[in-house]
Amino acid sequence: MSAKTFSTWEGHVEHLGQIMDGFPDCRTGGNTSYSMKDIGLGAFSVFFTQSPSFLAQQKTLQQSKGKSNAQSLFHLDEIPSDNHIRDMLDPVRPQELYPCYDAVLESLGHTWETASMALVEKADSFGRKAAALRDCIAWDRQYGDFKDIINEIAAILDAKNVAWTQRVGTAIGRSLPTGQLAKFLGESVIHSLWSESAAT
Repeated sequence: MSAKTFSTWEGHVEHLGQIMDGFPDCRTGGNTSYSMKDIGLGAFSVFFTQSPSFLAQQKTLQQSKGKSNAQSLFHLDEIPSDNHIRDMLDPVRPQELYPCYDAVLESLGHTWETASMALVEKADSFGRKAAALRDCIAWDRQYGDFKDIINEIAAILDAKNVAWTQRVGTAIGRSLPTGQLAKFLGESVIHSLWSESAAT
C-alpha cells in the first residue's frame, strides 16, 4: 500500500479494514454474522475514541436512527458487541497487524531497517532510555512492550514530531469534508469550522 494512502482518514481506515478482514477466524458453521473487519474496526473505534461505551452508544443510535457514526466514520457494516469483539480478537496474534505497522513506517519514509538504524543513531539523545532504544535491533516486535519508550520512538521516526490527534485534524482540515466524514460531522459543525463560502 502506498504511503500516499495515509494522507486521508478514509485511506487509514480502508487499509486497516483490509488487514483486519484477513484475521484468522476461529468460528465454525453459520455463526458469522459479523465480519472480521467489523470486529477489528469495532475494537479500533473504541481505542480511537477512548470511550469504552462508544459501541453501545452507536448501536442505540443505529437502532433509533438507522445509521450510526461508527458506520460513517469507521466503515462498520454491523456493530458487534464488546464481548463478541473480545472473544474473536483474543486469539489473534499481534503480528497479524504487522502490515499496518510497516505501512505507517512507510508513510513516515522508513522501512523497519531504516527505522531501527535511526533509533540506534539518535538513541544517545534520550538519556536513561538510550540503552533501550539502541537495543531495537534485538526487539521482539511481536511481544515487546514499548510503552516506556513510545514517545521517544515517535520523536525519532516522525521528523515533524506531530501528535496523532493533530495529524488527524490536519487531514480533516485540508479541505471541506465530503462523503461519510461530512455526514458524521454534520452540517452545523461544518458551517462553524469552515467559512460559509467554503461550505456552499
